[in-house]
Amino acid sequence: MSFTSSGIQTVLTRGVLILTGVAIGVIQARWLGVEGVGILALIILIKNFGLRLGNFGLGSSVAFFVARQQISPISARKLIWRMALVTSSLSMLVILGIRDLAFSPWKNIPRLLFYLSLISVPLIFYNEFMRRLLSGRLRITDMNFSMLITNAVNLAMLIALVVLGGLDLLGAVLALLTADLITSAYLCRRLYGAFDPGMSELEAESNVPVLRKMLGYGFWNYLIMLTNFFTEELPLMVLQFFAGDRYAIGIFAKGHDFSRQSRVVALPISQILFPFTAAAEESLAARRTCIVCRNYTLLMAIGVVLIAVLIKPIILFLYGAEFLPAALVFYVIAPGMVLWPLSNFLAVHVAAVGHPRIIALIGFVTMAVIFVTCVAVIPQHLALGAGISLSVAFALQGILRTAIFVRHTGIRYRDVLLPHKSDYVYYKHFLDVLFRRPAGKQRKRD
Repeated sequence: MSFTSSGIQTVLTRGVLILTGVAIGVIQARWLGVEGVGILALIILIKNFGLRLGNFGLGSSVAFFVARQQISPISARKLIWRMALVTSSLSMLVILGIRDLAFSPWKNIPRLLFYLSLISVPLIFYNEFMRRLLSGRLRITDMNFSMLITNAVNLAMLIALVVLGGLDLLGAVLALLTADLITSAYLCRRLYGAFDPGMSELEAESNVPVLRKMLGYGFWNYLIMLTNFFTEELPLMVLQFFAGDRYAIGIFAKGHDFSRQSRVVALPISQILFPFTAAAEESLAARRTCIVCRNYTLLMAIGVVLIAVLIKPIILFLYGAEFLPAALVFYVIAPGMVLWPLSNFLAVHVAAVGHPRIIALIGFVTMAVIFVTCVAVIPQHLALGAGISLSVAFALQGILRTAIFVRHTGIRYRDVLLPHKSDYVYYKHFLDVLFRRPAGKQRKRD
């Protein structure tokens, strides 16, 4: 499957994910209320924190080394189980250790909900590593379908447990756990049917020593993901520390949720971009990254503006008047949000060509800036201050990563940021595939 075909399939998949995500958000808002949404945001933070803290960059290492054919898929498959077990166990121990500390965002979470959420941590590790292996083998359909399963199961369980069963937060947490569990089962099934069974056991085992190289490469990607996590989640953590109530957290979480939905296509595209870039010649990879960056940034800007115009009636219709203050949170996040996909794609490119250290250093700079911003504005402005902090961080990341990419590749800024007239060919190809025009009339492009 070519990069263009993979991207088109991913865009269509993400369209479905957006629709199911909206339905999930409606149920959570209508049945849990503002404070319930705030508590659920802190609960979801448990598994996200666990994954970013303990993965050691091994997920991106699997995709990188499999894409470059420096480790066999069968060896990688064997390593995944051991890596996930060890790394998720370490994360769970850390989370348990800080659960009752004064600065912990989970200190007031009901213990039953906390421990149920903790069960999801090893599942998230397995899912992340397995998806990375599939992406390294360019099995994009399997990766996309696994994401559809996660949302579909979550939505179905929310209807059964929250809407019909009346279990409120407990039902929402059980829905998340069930979705992770069924996704793991699907990925396991695909993982054991994805590779050539004729590969000898000796050939598979001979690649195991590459784990040392994977850890070396993954260390910098680990720092990238960890700094990205804190850049995005520090506003929520600091807000929880200063707010003293769940209302402000719920308003920020819903405003932030709108910003997440506006970039929902960018994440899987970056996952596709990584193995294609790692396996390609550098000049071709840089040209491809520029095409993705400049066109997606334009589409992102249009999408954010449309959401900004419609967000108040959308909130009233879907979630109710009590969530209206979330619109203001979205407005202050929006400027930085436009640059988020650009920043993400450029970071993926630099890491995929073997220079993750530079992106990690930028991450530390951004994390330091957002921490200062959070402490300066959140105590006074609460949810709005958290949104401002997030916007500043995204904008700073975008600017610094663009500068690094331009310096590393020698490509002009306008080729990264401004659409070209020739780019209409890619839009035409997208429409050709979308409306299933005859294959002979389509022009295959990378």
